[in-house]
Amino acid sequence: MRPIRLPREAQLCAFRHPVLWRLLLDHNIYAAITPLKLNLTEVILEVPDDQIPLAVLDSLVQRRQLNRIEKVRALCCALHRQRNRVVERLLRLKTVEECHHRWLRELLVAASGYSDHNVSLSIITTLLQSNTVEQFAQPQRSCTPLLPPRVTSSESTKSPIQRAANAAGARGNLKVLGKLLATSDHIDLHLVLCFANEKCQLETVRYILALDYFGAGKPSTEFSSVLFAAVSGGDLVIVRLILTDARVNTWDPLALHQAAQSGNMEAMELLLQHPDLRQGDLEGAFRTAVRVEQSPQSHISSVLSKLLVLLYPPPTPHPWEVLDILSAYGDVQLVNFVLKCLDNCDAEYWRPLNSAARNGHVAIVKTLVSRLTFAEGEAGEALVSACYHDHVEVVDLLTPLVSTSLIQQLRVLEAAAATAQGTKVLDWFIRSHPEVLKACDADAALQYACAHGRTNAARLLLACPFVHFSDGLTLHFAASSGVLELVELLLSDPRVDETYDLEAALEDAARDGHIDIVRRLLVDPRLRLTSGSVIHQAARRGRADIVRMLLNDPGFMRDENREMLRLDIAHLNALRSDHYETIWTILRDERVPLVLNGSIARLADLPRERGDTKWTAFLRRYLRHPRMNPAAEDNYLLLRACQDGRRGVVHALLQTQRCDDAILNGSALRAVEENLAVLATRDITTLSRHAKNEHQQLEQRYQRLRQDLGTYHEQLRQKNH
Repeated sequence: MRPIRLPREAQLCAFRHPVLWRLLLDHNIYAAITPLKLNLTEVILEVPDDQIPLAVLDSLVQRRQLNRIEKVRALCCALHRQRNRVVERLLRLKTVEECHHRWLRELLVAASGYSDHNVSLSIITTLLQSNTVEQFAQPQRSCTPLLPPRVTSSESTKSPIQRAANAAGARGNLKVLGKLLATSDHIDLHLVLCFANEKCQLETVRYILALDYFGAGKPSTEFSSVLFAAVSGGDLVIVRLILTDARVNTWDPLALHQAAQSGNMEAMELLLQHPDLRQGDLEGAFRTAVRVEQSPQSHISSVLSKLLVLLYPPPTPHPWEVLDILSAYGDVQLVNFVLKCLDNCDAEYWRPLNSAARNGHVAIVKTLVSRLTFAEGEAGEALVSACYHDHVEVVDLLTPLVSTSLIQQLRVLEAAAATAQGTKVLDWFIRSHPEVLKACDADAALQYACAHGRTNAARLLLACPFVHFSDGLTLHFAASSGVLELVELLLSDPRVDETYDLEAALEDAARDGHIDIVRRLLVDPRLRLTSGSVIHQAARRGRADIVRMLLNDPGFMRDENREMLRLDIAHLNALRSDHYETIWTILRDERVPLVLNGSIARLADLPRERGDTKWTAFLRRYLRHPRMNPAAEDNYLLLRACQDGRRGVVHALLQTQRCDDAILNGSALRAVEENLAVLATRDITTLSRHAKNEHQQLEQRYQRLRQDLGTYHEQLRQKNH
């Protein structure tokens, strides 16, 4: 067959795609490919193990007639990448027996981390029998190009036999690890322990702990992390080995926290017997266990009880913190246990009551109220928390402890009306304690409910005889909340008559962009317009849809309202707020009068930094609008732009070709020259680097502006000539 020249990428593609290499093999094309630019290592690195065709692999091995270096290099790569089929093929070629001396160390490390322990032990045994141990005990002097994944450069500089032991420990290959330990005395088991713990190889950890290696009382920082991993995995054998081994001096408080979090009582019993256990460790584990207690799937009350027995007595320096945590999560038995130990403690008892009331734990609130004495203000704070979270049973317990005047002062009714949790507390007050509503400000509660958009609470309060609904603030708050149902509820009340101020509510809705409420208020016959503040506020906030709806509403744009609405102010407000869509909406309406002097003044008063491309494009389009055609205002704006050094505004004005030549060559150019003169006389030696850069940029801006004015003036002179 005639030789086929196939590029390297196409050859590699044959290994990646089974359909392609099968086609090549079936037609005997692969044997005719020349030159064969791939080597076996590239195939192992690029192609997954299950996609490497063995027939093509055998053909590649036979045709290349791989030498010793190429074979061992491919074997190391296959061991690192766990390519089982490639390893099996290469071992048949006696790759280990013929291993080149430069690759002995790398092959030892690669074989130690191989997943097949029997194959790994066979390779290690062959290497150690045919070579001296001193060859593998020396530190690595150069970094090999085939390091395993996630191996750092500091790891590559250790001795090969240490790296091999680390790899065997991380893989859990105890046979290879035992072989290496029996052969060499240069292995640091602390490092092996770290690698085994990182990979959660508890069998390796148990094996190392059983060795007579660590000296008596020798501290080991690695054992703390091993202890934590053993507690997390529930391996009590390792926990017992570490804690009872006199050769190891270690303690990890996080292991106690982990046992408390998982509810592992057996591990906790072992950890609590450690001599280095401190009071702070008990408190931290207790807080960890209580956090888990809030989950309904957690059953660790035995752990909490055990820790509390150890914590009390004597009490901790801050027992109210523990009581606060227990009150928040609602274990009444543990609360009673702590209260027995707090007889002689000066603790802040109001925080547990507040926590229990906020979370609705009725039994704990009842226990605290019956066992402790609270000030009226402390009970009032807890009552506010219970009202805001709509816990009616807790409110029933705490209300007798608080006077009516304090309820009014703390705005308890307002909290019950504003909550999003429900209306049970508010309904309870209306039914059971009408004297509280009579003494307190029920209208303020209605305003709170409307401000937070609580329709059900507002419906309850409107039916209450103590709510007068006499001012317009309630409707204002409802319009600002954006809840149409709430506004409909208030408008249907018979107390809203022609004297009611609906215009202010309409203004609030337009300002906040609630178009449905604006549409509803516009059709209300009780609406009386006295000014154009509605469209002014909508234009200032950029509510283009509301401005468009107001301009298209026949009732709003009646002829008798034109002068009163002052639509020109809406135009100026839109310019001031830089809302382009609103500006175009107003300009399209011929009924909107434009006070051009005022509009140009607004443009001139915009910040100097407003020189971006979007603003310049808007200004150019704005000045070319058919309704914006007076030259006098263009001259004024040009003069202001030259004074401020705003090139974008100047360019937009020059393109309109409406500015007087006298202004261009006179006042405008004079303003630029004056600014350049002021900048030239300024002493910049004492300025900071940032200030110097700003000064130079400003000076360059005015110089370019002077050139622009000169160029335009010359073009205009030639055109006139």
